[in-house]
Amino acid sequence: MVVHAMDSFGHALGVNCTYCRDAKDWSKNDHVEKNTARDMMKMVHTINEDMLPKMSDIKSERPGVNCGTCHHGMPRPGMGPMNMKRQGG
Repeated sequence: MVVHAMDSFGHALGVNCTYCRDAKDWSKNDHVEKNTARDMMKMVHTINEDMLPKMSDIKSERPGVNCGTCHHGMPRPGMGPMNMKRQGG
């Protein structure tokens, strides 16, 4: 189950496991990206569980966001193909 979740994160960001983890010691927590990912997971939870249910004008029966909502297969959110084109990339 954990491996499936990590694969989903990697796909949403277009990265592999070593983007957030030390290939020699998977238990290390000193990668900035790993800690950022944890913060972002908390943010997604807050949006989905606390904020979206309070929005009365949402037409979806089960609205939600996930990593891919903002990342679009790129390591940094907001840098997807459409935004890169607008920024001259």
